[in-house]
Amino acid sequence: MTWFKFEEAIKILVSYFPEEAMKKPTLYHSLRVWVYLWNHWYTVNIQIAGLLHDALEDTDMPEQVIWENFWDDVLKIVKANSKNNNLDKSEILEDIIKRCH
Repeated sequence: MTWFKFEEAIKILVSYFPEEAMKKPTLYHSLRVWVYLWNHWYTVNIQIAGLLHDALEDTDMPEQVIWENFWDDVLKIVKANSKNNNLDKSEILEDIIKRCH
């Protein structure tokens, strides 16, 4: 993986974090996901998508930012792993699974 892409993704992710404290440790969780993917030799796109997988849910980052910086493949993976909070809680997991196929 090119370190430049990783650094770019971290910089973008952090720039969209809300100023108030978050209920869950999204940044640390995102970094742990990235480390796992990097340690297991996943492709660059999957690594970046793993790093950004909660960005659409937990920050105000627009989809367009991901597309402009990391293109369609990464955006599709991030969207496939993002919860649709408009659904009933009992339907969210099944919705994610359907979108990952």
